[in-house]
Amino acid sequence: MGFGYSGSAEFHYESLIRRYKGCKHVEGNLEITNLQSDQISYDLSFLSQIEVVTGYVLLGLLDLESIPLTNLKLIRADNMFNIMGEDYGLVVAFTDSTGENQHQGLRELQLPALRGMSYFY
Repeated sequence: MGFGYSGSAEFHYESLIRRYKGCKHVEGNLEITNLQSDQISYDLSFLSQIEVVTGYVLLGLLDLESIPLTNLKLIRADNMFNIMGEDYGLVVAFTDSTGENQHQGLRELQLPALRGMSYFY
């Protein structure tokens, strides 16, 4: 879906939890986007279990202090995210505060276990 989503901000957050909670291996893309509501206390600890993503990782439109991808070891990037004609396996974009929120936007992307990215053309 990229940066799009349907439903309310709360429904979107809950669908991310349902999609990724308990996953160690994500077949396809990992898209964490559109988490900017002051009304929701986001807990992304469920992301810490993910070890492998076969597609791209897209992190964007976020007003969070950190994203805990602490066990992510490999982004295979079998398919890539295209921005302005260039393909990427890891995209971090639009992570500043929206202005209404007390946060300053993304301060820390936790990827201590990341050991590689593979690109297949």
